[in-house]
Order: sequence, then C-alpha cells, then structure tokens
Amino acid sequence: MVDPITLEIVRNGLTSIAEQMTSRLIHSAYSYIVREMEDCSAGIFDRRGQLVAESANVPIHLACLAPCLRTVLGHYFSLDDLEPGDILATNDPYLAGGSMACHHTGDIITYMPIFYDGEVVAFAALMVHHLDVGAMYMATRGWGIDIWQEGLRIPPLKLYRRGEPSGDVFKLILNNTRVPEVIENDLRAQSAACQMASGDLVAIMDKYGREVTLRCFEELMDYSEKRTRAEIGKIPAGTYQHTEYLCDDGGKGGPYKLTVRVDVKGSDILFDFTGTDPQIAGPINAPLSATHSAVYYVMRALTDPTIPSSEGCSRPINIIAPPGTLVNCQLPAACY
Repeated sequence: MVDPITLEIVRNGLTSIAEQMTSRLIHSAYSYIVREMEDCSAGIFDRRGQLVAESANVPIHLACLAPCLRTVLGHYFSLDDLEPGDILATNDPYLAGGSMACHHTGDIITYMPIFYDGEVVAFAALMVHHLDVGAMYMATRGWGIDIWQEGLRIPPLKLYRRGEPSGDVFKLILNNTRVPEVIENDLRAQSAACQMASGDLVAIMDKYGREVTLRCFEELMDYSEKRTRAEIGKIPAGTYQHTEYLCDDGGKGGPYKLTVRVDVKGSDILFDFTGTDPQIAGPINAPLSATHSAVYYVMRALTDPTIPSSEGCSRPINIIAPPGTLVNCQLPAACY
C-alpha cells in the first residue's frame, strides 16, 4: 500500500501530465478547431488500457479513449509489437467488426506506449478533432448518409516508428485533406505532446520508483471505484425509465426514439437502451464508444466531483446498447 501523501502527489502529477498534453497542443496548433474551440482531450492509461488520469476537456471525448485503446491492443497491436518512440494513430469508428473505437472520422487519436526499463508501463493518449480528413464537408460538419462520405478512415497504424515520423503514413493522410499544411502541423504537435508526456511520466517513475508508481495506478482506480459505489448506493434502488424523441435527424426525417431503462441495485447501476430506434441514413448515430462516454460522463456529473477520474469510476456501471441502433451503430452508418 502506498502512503497517502505519495499517492496524492502522484495522482496530481498524472493529472497535470494529461492537462499539459492538451495545453501544449492548443498552443502549437494551426487549426481554429484546436486553438479556439480547444476540441481535444488527453488521458494516461496503464499497460492494459485502463484510465488512470485525464484532462478536463471535452466530456464526450474522454471515456472514448480507453475502449478504443483496448480495441487496438486486443486486435491490432500487442505490447510486443511496440517499440520505444512508436506512436499509434487511428480515426476509424469501426474497428474489429464493431463500433468500440473513435467517435467519428474527424477525431484522430494518437497513443504512445511509455517504456520504463525496456517494458511498456503506460500509454499517453491524445484525441484531436482535426480540420479536414477529406470528408464531403470540411471538419465532417454537414449531412452525410453513410461512413463513406465522412472522409479517410485510418486503421490503427504507426504514425511514428522508434521516434521518427512514418513518411508513407503521413503522405497517405496528407493526400486526403484539403488543408495538408494544417493537418501536418497539428499531427506533429499532437505527437510531440504525447512524446513530452512520456518523458514526464518517466520522470515521476525516476523519482518515486517504478513499482510505487504502478501501485499508485492500481490504488487510484480502486479508490475511485470505492467512492463511486458509495455514491451510487445513495440512489434509491429501483428501475427508472425514459423515452426521448429526437425530433430531427439533420435534414431528412424524424422523430426518432431514444429509450433507456436504468436499474439501480446496491452499488451497481445498469443502463439498458433496448427499445431505441435502429440506426439511420444520417449523421446522428452514436458508436458504442460514444454511448459509453455519454453514460460515464453523466455518472461523473451525478457523483462527487472530488472523486479522481479513473477506470474505477466506470467499474460499477453496466451498459446494454443493442447493435445496429442509434446508440451502437454498425458499418456503414454515418456517425458524426
């Protein structure tokens, strides 16, 4: 067990690393989406893809980073495939036959494995809404009826290899955008922010030791789970239901039904979206990762804000979202 003073110092250090990732990017970006709208989010994860700290940025982004990382590690790259200096990138909502990945093609996520003593100990992750990825409309703003109109889909690839940019990958991305200079700068700034975060985490491990830091990861997640369960336990046990009608899909139809049943039992809570309408030919479909993000954020808003944001916050939460619906869209649905 880590002493509470060290645990608190490391917790704040990890959160600071995530906050500095987005701050550095915002100060380096060319795109107004990043500089002015600050449409980016960051997190630090353990080697299994579990969240240990995150920045306070776009709520719908944040809980997407962990499931997407686990999809990448489970189906595309194992830890043995990674080398120091590598940076992975993807923007594809449809990885591994599902939609537990990116929210839409405009959001490119970079993951950098952080090595210590020759072993992957953590990941730095940064999601950025880029200005243009070759979609029918700039910044994927506008009406699209399927994913093929929403620009280049990047499967998990190594954007950097052993610290050097992957020239062919950059060429492919830049050949599919209206603003290559902006995209190249912002991708490099995004990658640099991950690289600096890696150095910052290594510095923490140098100061407190590898084992102590990794124990802090586990204790922070367990602490967040314990406090979240205590908060859920305050909600009267029972079933809560609601149906909301989305009156318009952006141009061609509606209304569409969004249904949820919430079951509270002890310190566990279930969100069941059974009964929600099927996905549509239009850009209001949510990938499963986005539905998870929305549910987790609602629960963070309903629970004590002093609880550290980590994987532990989501452990008491279960989600049922039927495939092929507005809350778990499948290829080839548009999903802006």
